[in-house]
Amino acid sequence: MGTNRTHTKIRLHDAIVGILYGLSVVLAWTINIQWLYVAGAVAVLQIISPITKFCPV
Repeated sequence: MGTNRTHTKIRLHDAIVGILYGLSVVLAWTINIQWLYVAGAVAVLQIISPITKFCPV
């Protein structure tokens, strides 16, 4: 039962991260290129989260 809950958490995390990436690209395309900093920040957090074992999501 715990495994199913873990999979749900992972899917939810992936969905949130994917939405942030997609939203930053769309905003960069339509409004201002500096919205790509959001995608960069999310990428950095994804890279360091296994090391620190902390994820803000």
